Amino acid sequence: MAYALSEFPYKYNALEPYIKEKTVRELYEIRHKAYVDGLNDIDTNIVEARSKDDSFSIKRLSRERVFYSTGHYLYKLFWENTVPNGRGPATDSIAARIIEDFNTLEAFKKQFSASALAVKGSGFTTLVWNPLFVKLDIIQVEKCHSITNWGVSQWGVIPLLVVDVWPQAGYCLIGAYIDAWWNLVDWDVVNARYQKVIM
Repeated sequence: MAYALSEFPYKYNALEPYIKEKTVRELYEIRHKAYVDGLNDIDTNIVEARSKDDSFSIKRLSRERVFYSTGHYLYKLFWENTVPNGRGPATDSIAARIIEDFNTLEAFKKQFSASALAVKGSGFTTLVWNPLFVKLDIIQVEKCHSITNWGVSQWGVIPLLVVDVWPQAGYCLIGAYIDAWWNLVDWDVVNARYQKVIM
């Protein structure tokens, strides 16, 4: 089954003035699309390698598949929790849980932003539910060589809030981008994801 970009959920300029239309187009039409195209190419190549019983290629392609599928999955979540005008600040059970695990909402926000700024290369910063430790945590997914099937991953963590970080913008611009992005977070979506994993 081929993977495809879902229809973009709003107009490209709908996130302005916080994220420029040009940036949104780049993130969706170039970066997200590259993950989808790469995933489709990898799947085609894996089928061919299997038909030739080429275990060396299968091993290499399987690792590459982690990169593309992780990027596609996290971008999908990013677009869902990033919306015009946002839904902030955090409320309901997700806010209570953030306060329990990070002391204050502001402390969480500072830690999350610092984590995003520290991503080396392309990647994401995510607020996750860690069922092993029964708490929220913040993790970086650098270069997407991390966890694809999050629900049954090595840590079992499940992403609740995702922000994309890309190195081309430069450190100073990334800081401004992250600060602006907080105005676009859909906390209703984040809360719904949290409710689903703790039920």
